[in-house]
Amino acid sequence: MTPVRIDTMDSSSTRRRATRAKLYEAAVTLIAEQGFSATTVDEIAERAGVAKGTVYYNFKSKTELFEELLRHGVSLLTASLRTAAEETAGRGGSRVDALDAMIRAGLVFIDRYPAFTQLYVAELWRTNRAWNSTLLVVRQEAVAVVEGCCAKGSRPGS
Repeated sequence: MTPVRIDTMDSSSTRRRATRAKLYEAAVTLIAEQGFSATTVDEIAERAGVAKGTVYYNFKSKTELFEELLRHGVSLLTASLRTAAEETAGRGGSRVDALDAMIRAGLVFIDRYPAFTQLYVAELWRTNRAWNSTLLVVRQEAVAVVEGCCAKGSRPGS
């Protein structure tokens, strides 16, 4: 058995992440423009500049791609909120300062990812989608960052 080189694995995973990022960007843009049902895998592949098979290599279906897109986008939002709170705490800021920083981080996120924000907000109100349970889980992750900050600030002596 030939040993696998670490740098080859890193290169492969870097390429896969880059490909997925292109697919996310293409999917979010198209779905924001046309809606989920009207967007085809062919269109996503074409917009991403990859073969249709590449989409299916990375995701078993358009629904799975969309679920992963939701996870990816909300994880970016969650990371932004967490970073804002941690940086504020690191500078000795209060919980109110941290909440202010998180609001600002959320606004920057909306400005930076308008198509994702449009989809995310639209999907929050729908309950009949295959990815509804995924959406509830990832939404709770983002909300937990804000709740954690509020909870710490409401404890006596905080």
